[in-house]
Amino acid sequence: MDPSIGPMLQLDYLDIRFEEMQGVYPAREDTFFMLSSLKEKLCGPGKFLEMGCGSGICSILAGKSGYEVFCADRNPRALYLTRNNLHLNGLSGRMLLSDLFGGFPLSLIGSFDIMVFNPPYLEPSEEAIPPMERLALEEKARFQVCAGYIREGKRFLKEGGHMYLIASPFSETSIRNAVKESSMDIIDEQLDHSSGEALLLLHIMKLRE
Repeated sequence: MDPSIGPMLQLDYLDIRFEEMQGVYPAREDTFFMLSSLKEKLCGPGKFLEMGCGSGICSILAGKSGYEVFCADRNPRALYLTRNNLHLNGLSGRMLLSDLFGGFPLSLIGSFDIMVFNPPYLEPSEEAIPPMERLALEEKARFQVCAGYIREGKRFLKEGGHMYLIASPFSETSIRNAVKESSMDIIDEQLDHSSGEALLLLHIMKLRE
């Protein structure tokens, strides 16, 4: 057994078992915020992508809902953990080592019915940066990642497909502009404060051309 993997955890209300691992973003309030929205909307079959999969909890829920699951992360440890957690629940999926969509095969263009992304909290690398400048850098980094997911992700989404994104309300206007520029539409949004930080969940649809 890998000593870096922690004890078994369970989400009884979803019948999901999972483990966490050193060096992989853990399940937090933002993860559960995403799950609470998805559990009412997933009804496979179809293709499901979890971008930045971490421990793969959203992929487990999708697999249990009848989807063919694809899991992407730039951290090999996250893919190792996600595969392990899928197996714990009697499921399987395809692992993609990629920074956003940079490593995706072209055969997946226009493939996904549903895509989800919960970017981890991003920290600037310079400790000496003043607090307000640090916040500005962090928000800029978050927006750049979210905008890349929207603009690049559209290519891999089916017409009429759906993407979900957790974002910071501080970047809301810029993210809305990125959605509009990509000729997609925000069809639902939710705001959550349970983590102590406001989180915005956007439900985006690729319009049929």
